[in-house]
Amino acid sequence: MQLAGHPPPKPRWPDYVLIGLFFGVLSLPLLDGAFHFDPTKPQSENRLLANCPPPPVRLQDVKKYLADWEAFFNDHFGFRNCLILWHNKLKWYGFKEKSTPQVLVGSDGWLFSLVTG
Repeated sequence: MQLAGHPPPKPRWPDYVLIGLFFGVLSLPLLDGAFHFDPTKPQSENRLLANCPPPPVRLQDVKKYLADWEAFFNDHFGFRNCLILWHNKLKWYGFKEKSTPQVLVGSDGWLFSLVTG
C-alpha cells in the first residue's frame, strides 16, 4: 500500500544481486585454490615456490609454522599466475616498463635476451 506523498518503495533485488556478486568475486581465489580454475601457465620465477609446511608438533614450533604457512600461501593463492601476468602486461603496455633488466627492447617491440647460455 502506498502512502500519499511518498514515492513507491524501491525494489530490493538489485541490492541482493550486487551483494551476491561481491561475495562471489571474493570467494574466487579460495575456489581456485581448491579446484584450480586458473588456466594461466605459471611464470618461471627462477626460484622454488614454498612447500606446504607440516603441522607443528611443539608449541615452540607454532611461530615458525605460521611464517612458513604465510610463505606457502603467498606462493599458491588463487589466480596468482593470472594476476602476475596482468601486472606484467599492464607495466609493459601501459608504462613501457620491463619486468626484468635481462631483456632489451628493440624496434617494433622485439624483445632480445641479454642473458647468454
